[in-house]
Amino acid sequence: MTEPTSKTLSKYQTAMLTHMGIVPWQLRSASQDATKLERQEATADAISQSASQLPSQAQKQAGLERLRQKIESNSKTLNHAVLLCMPESSSSQFLTDVLLFADLTMTDCVFIETADPKDYVDFKLAWRIGEKISINGQVLTAPTPDKIISSRDKKQLWQMLHQLF
Repeated sequence: MTEPTSKTLSKYQTAMLTHMGIVPWQLRSASQDATKLERQEATADAISQSASQLPSQAQKQAGLERLRQKIESNSKTLNHAVLLCMPESSSSQFLTDVLLFADLTMTDCVFIETADPKDYVDFKLAWRIGEKISINGQVLTAPTPDKIISSRDKKQLWQMLHQLF
């Protein structure tokens, strides 16, 4: 018990202390402290120099343009739902029949009156309000379901939906 203990730690002891979350330290000589202090000052100088070099106006504009492009490229996903670009009050039995034909229900519909189908991806069908009945890809342009009354318009719409589904 009267033996002096060693002040240095073995590699095993250092590893175990580090594993337990204890940072081991050892006494250093004056020359080691001076070297470490010089390294810290050099690092601090490098950090302060890089902070003083602000980006130019052109670099700021380029970064802003990249950010705008990234925001614009983020399309909204609908997970195979039906995008209805009309008020929800436009739904009718005819719309229910169209959804039934496509093996969908009203819960699969997303009503966004001011939506543009170009802003969305991954939809099964997008119904945009228009005068004439036409289809372009998965975007159907037609009057709202409650305004499709004539049998000729209904027949034309069914033929287009049959092509789509």
